[in-house]
Amino acid sequence: MRIESLQQRYREYLDTLPLSVLRILGRQEGVGQVSSDNKGDLVEAIVSVLTGEKKPAPRSNRGARPKLTFLDPAVRARIEEIRRQGEAAQRVVLEVGSGATHLPPDAAVTTGILEIEEGGYGFLREMGLRVSSENDVFVPAPLIRSLGLREGDLIACALGSLGKDEQLSGAELLSVNGQAAGPYHGRPQFSSLHAAYPDEQICLAADGDLSLRVIDLFAPVGKGQRVLLYAPPATGRTTLLRTIAAALPAEEVVPVVLLLDERPEDVTEFMHGVKNAHIVYTSIDECAEAHVRAARLVAERAKRLAELGRDVVILLDSLTKLERACAASGKTSDPVRQFFGMARKCTEGGSIAVIAAADESGGYLQMSNACIALSPVWAERGVFPAFDLARCGTRRAERMLAPQALAAASALRREELPALLQRMKESGDNAALIASIKG
Repeated sequence: MRIESLQQRYREYLDTLPLSVLRILGRQEGVGQVSSDNKGDLVEAIVSVLTGEKKPAPRSNRGARPKLTFLDPAVRARIEEIRRQGEAAQRVVLEVGSGATHLPPDAAVTTGILEIEEGGYGFLREMGLRVSSENDVFVPAPLIRSLGLREGDLIACALGSLGKDEQLSGAELLSVNGQAAGPYHGRPQFSSLHAAYPDEQICLAADGDLSLRVIDLFAPVGKGQRVLLYAPPATGRTTLLRTIAAALPAEEVVPVVLLLDERPEDVTEFMHGVKNAHIVYTSIDECAEAHVRAARLVAERAKRLAELGRDVVILLDSLTKLERACAASGKTSDPVRQFFGMARKCTEGGSIAVIAAADESGGYLQMSNACIALSPVWAERGVFPAFDLARCGTRRAERMLAPQALAAASALRREELPALLQRMKESGDNAALIASIKG
């Protein structure tokens, strides 16, 4: 992913503004001699002040005629947005240790997820993990081996001395997973981390959504949970996945949505409805190998984050599609089991939770430690969310829920779904619902 410098972002926007607007903006920012007819010089002067390279000139209105000072608020809003985007890009790229190289203000930088090919060499793929050979940076095998780089690493590098068709060297490397460039052989291996049952719940129903309240009470999802979302067709699976994704607290976990073999219009809806998650997708016009590859890269990226102690939540739609893609590409079902099986809480720190949809429970139910089931019976009757409460549940839920909540869930399971949903609506939130249950 090419990240433009803050100066470049400002220049590209300011070049679109008429000279009269630039003069007003220059006056407000403290740029001297804004009456210049040279638009390029005025843009550079404004950029210098906006980026802090030059201090604003002191204002003096003595003897001056009144000048037009109204500036369209949209211009000021766009400049503020560019500033925030620039700060975010700098955090992504330059959050490195004390040994980091200090770049010149106008340096061009690229970041990408490392994908390693069979020959041992690799490429830096864009954050969406789409293949784009024209822009992807080639990473030679000797550099990967010498630094101990792994597939799924987020790498930032400078492009100042990196010409077209040239390969990355250690000199251009800035950071790996936010850490200063250097050997990474000493970091833990995900496969060597010890797994434990989740004991920290991810509370989803902060806004009171009814579907999420049901999940929080009857099938709580913890950090490191392996959740099977059993959802036959036409039971509201896509809507529920979108609702869960939008509710994931990005300040606590790294939310990732993986949509495989998906209709393009459904991908667009997901992107419009979910703003807090990284969305990786493959569409229906791509080959089976592309679906398998996307799943592998998402899994490897999640493992690298867990090794760093981060908590990741992946929503997959779906295990059924991934299994179908494995069969079509001549692979065994091992990639499916490996993807779902990687979900775990690590005792050393870090976790990967996977909420994976499937048309049929099959052997996945035995692999899971939590199940969210949707019922075609209730869906046919028009009852939504169409939960099958008898099949919903979480192993060792007592590690996350209080005894009162467990007792309430046990009592409420005996109610018919429509009556339960009505009771939940009337209670307002789960705390009030639990308090209303008599032991």
